[in-house]
Amino acid sequence: MRVDYPRQDYDGVRRYLPSFGQFLVLAGVGFLVGVAAVGVGYAATSIPRPNELVSAQATIVYFDNGRTEIGRFGEQNRIIIPLAQVPDHVQKAVLAAEDRSFYENRGISPTGIVRAFWNNLRGNSTQGGSTITQQYAKNAFLSQERTYKRKLKEFFISVKLARRDDKDEILADYLNTIYFGRGAYGIETAAQTYFGKPARELTVEEGAVLASVIRSPANYDPEDDAERLQSRFDYVLDGMVTKGWLSEGERAGLEVPPLAEARKPRGGPNFYLLDAVRRELKVQGFTDQDIDLGGLRVVSTFDRRSQRAAVRAVRQERPTENARNVHIGLSAVEPGTGAVIAMYGGDEAGELNEATQARVQPGSSFKPFALAAALEDDVSLRSTFEGNSPLALPGTDKEVGNEFDNDYGSAVDLVTAARESINTAFVDLTLEIGPRRVLEAAVAAGIPEDTPGLEPNAVIPLGTASVRNIDMASAYATFAAQGETAPWYVVQEVRGANGGTRYQADPDPSRAFDEDVVADVSYALQQVVQGGT
Repeated sequence: MRVDYPRQDYDGVRRYLPSFGQFLVLAGVGFLVGVAAVGVGYAATSIPRPNELVSAQATIVYFDNGRTEIGRFGEQNRIIIPLAQVPDHVQKAVLAAEDRSFYENRGISPTGIVRAFWNNLRGNSTQGGSTITQQYAKNAFLSQERTYKRKLKEFFISVKLARRDDKDEILADYLNTIYFGRGAYGIETAAQTYFGKPARELTVEEGAVLASVIRSPANYDPEDDAERLQSRFDYVLDGMVTKGWLSEGERAGLEVPPLAEARKPRGGPNFYLLDAVRRELKVQGFTDQDIDLGGLRVVSTFDRRSQRAAVRAVRQERPTENARNVHIGLSAVEPGTGAVIAMYGGDEAGELNEATQARVQPGSSFKPFALAAALEDDVSLRSTFEGNSPLALPGTDKEVGNEFDNDYGSAVDLVTAARESINTAFVDLTLEIGPRRVLEAAVAAGIPEDTPGLEPNAVIPLGTASVRNIDMASAYATFAAQGETAPWYVVQEVRGANGGTRYQADPDPSRAFDEDVVADVSYALQQVVQGGT
């Protein structure tokens, strides 16, 4: 069959214009090609695995009571719950806001797809109008690029999802993944963030607020634009009335409820508690992926009341002059278990943890280890040592002096030496029992053997090593525990997202010193508090 084209019976431009019949044929062929292309695209598109972050849950860290939250880990702050824990009126509010035909449609909005293509052809970004299934497909399986190619994939995946999955299942996945603003992903975290309660306790108006912010959390947050939120809030409730999900009478009395104040970014002292917990979790074998995406529930050793007291003490005692140049670390370790019940690592998040990372020379606070070593070697508290200043160090041209070069006599007992913090007496003691014995006593108490500057020399009792605050607290806890030592730790228990126990701390104290030795050390240290330097 010969096609009459160009058309023989016409001249000029009309010769090249197709006849109506030819136009219909071309349109039909184009339509069939388009249908075939869509069919091929549909067949070639499979539902991929959800993006890792979509199924991620935030890890929550608690104080030692297992209830009071310290903070969270994770790029997306989310707690996944079943649809049964979301009240029906909250579900309906979300449908009224985002997809009123959700239970009737086949997962797509043809008009939304056409509008997106049209805007893309005009050079504009694609716009909204997506169904809940489409929104979930975009968030769970695709990137956030705004192009027609991504929109087409969204179309195919949405259709397949609607055919494969139950509507309730899609809605549950959507509610657990959508972003509500204020760092909250999913309905459960949003309920806690905006109203301080679990999703199952949300009222109609509270559900309407959360449904309202989904469209654009940054624009509908009441702290930024209460008037805009009110308009969206009314739209949601009116939609519920239109669909028969809410009566006119019920609608009449509903207003935007009070909201919790937006959380400030977590920093300050709590930042260092979380940092210490994270480091210990990794030591115990948890990966960054476990911590940031696994929805762990971590019970720390920190006692809330003790932690508040620690922070208060630091702020009360901190010098007011040149305060920025003063670095303060504080650790409180439970004797006998090693549990860290309080810690102050600094005020500004991101800096060195003054309790667990910074190192300083402890000075005279190292002297009790020399005292313990001597008592273990049967040296009595009544034994006397050189108290005059200076004291020459044998085999060197160096000397050690007391504070202000004070002289205390050539025979001072160890109680006096401890009470007055007499440097020369402790160096003389160290020379008698041997510097290594002092080092061994310090390590037995809890000072790590690899501490920089921890060397067996005559001046070791004067605190010349660079020790961490937490290690000194742990070592002193050994004396408070009548000579039993236990490694310090900050993680008490870890539960998985399903509630099963993943880790349980098991303190394993061991004896470092005999009780009679510790009793004498404690007696000498009491004299320091009661009347010493």
